[in-house]
Amino acid sequence: MVWFGLASDTTEKGADLETPACAGNHRDVGEAIRRINADKRKYLRCFLDHHKGRRPGLAALTVDDFPVSRLRVVEPSPIPPDEIQRTYDWMRGRRMPAPDFDPDNLIAADCRQQAHAALGE
Repeated sequence: MVWFGLASDTTEKGADLETPACAGNHRDVGEAIRRINADKRKYLRCFLDHHKGRRPGLAALTVDDFPVSRLRVVEPSPIPPDEIQRTYDWMRGRRMPAPDFDPDNLIAADCRQQAHAALGE
C-alpha cells in the first residue's frame, strides 16, 4: 500500500504566513485535487516517476499495479482537535518533540482559520 497526501494544515507557524497566502495555498491545493481526481492514472504515473529514484521498490511498479478507483484525494479541511491530540500523543510516545513542545504548534491554526474564512468555508 502506498499512501500520500496533500496536507495544507500542517504548515509551521510563522509571521510570514499571511491570510492571502494561506487562502491562495488552499485554492491551489483545491485545484490540484480537482485535477488529480479528473485523471488519477496520469497523476499516479507522475507520483511513481517522481519517487522511483528515491524508493527502489517503486521502480518496478506501474499504474496498473494500483486499484486506481480506490484512491481518494479530498479537499483540505480543518484538522479536528482530537486528531491533533492523537498525533501529539503519538509523537510524545516516540520522544519526538521536546518536553515543553506545545501541541498547538503542530498546525498554523490562526492562518488556517483565516484562510478558510477568506474562502467562505
